[in-house]
Amino acid sequence: MTIKRIEGFAWKYFQAEEEEEILYRIQLEQIDGRSLKKMKRDFEEDDWVISAEGWNSRNQTSILFVTKSFGSEGELKKWAKDLPYALNFITPRGKLRPLNKAAKEG
Repeated sequence: MTIKRIEGFAWKYFQAEEEEEILYRIQLEQIDGRSLKKMKRDFEEDDWVISAEGWNSRNQTSILFVTKSFGSEGELKKWAKDLPYALNFITPRGKLRPLNKAAKEG
């Protein structure tokens, strides 16, 4: 049995012209059942909105999408710094940039 490593991808989802806040979305993958409940609770306590969730039947893990507004990408990076799982930022050109230590160690 292989150990599944939770990983996530973040991207700039929306910014209205008149708004200063930027809406970011994160997709988390490879989540087991027990971890999913805890992650959902933790994200909701931190004012994230659960946007969607799904099931990957191939590897028997869940997928979770969460959304939250930040004033800048720097604020998102500061928030992501202490996450225990890898989080990469997807640039507008489709390149991956690590947002935290777990992603850099990847």
